[in-house]
Amino acid sequence: MESRLTDTQAVLWRRKLTRFHEFSFTILVVSLADDTPTYETQDRTYARPYLPDACRPFVIPIVAASLRALVAHVRPWLIYRVTKSRNPPEKALRKDLFLTRTLEDEGYAVIETGSDPWDRRFWILSRALTG
Repeated sequence: MESRLTDTQAVLWRRKLTRFHEFSFTILVVSLADDTPTYETQDRTYARPYLPDACRPFVIPIVAASLRALVAHVRPWLIYRVTKSRNPPEKALRKDLFLTRTLEDEGYAVIETGSDPWDRRFWILSRALTG
């Protein structure tokens, strides 16, 4: 697992924001037999064959723990999150909502949610002034 809180300087189309942090995570696939090139993916269908059934329930809690650690270290004012796919299945959306609640537990509030220009669900969160 690799989690990122990327300091982004770009125009966020919905608001006139030019600087925010974007949270994302990927699964790094490394061949222990060295017979497949190492790659990373955000697509669960590609990662699934490499994640034993017993490990799968731990993925999102690990991502949430890394998100808490990153936020505590960086303390960004604005965080942008977006789903990978346009119409994530309900189970995937529940995981995204879990990560949003994780940020809320860390003192962030959702200031906007909706769909981006590519019809992906997004969340913009802001740190409380007292946080």
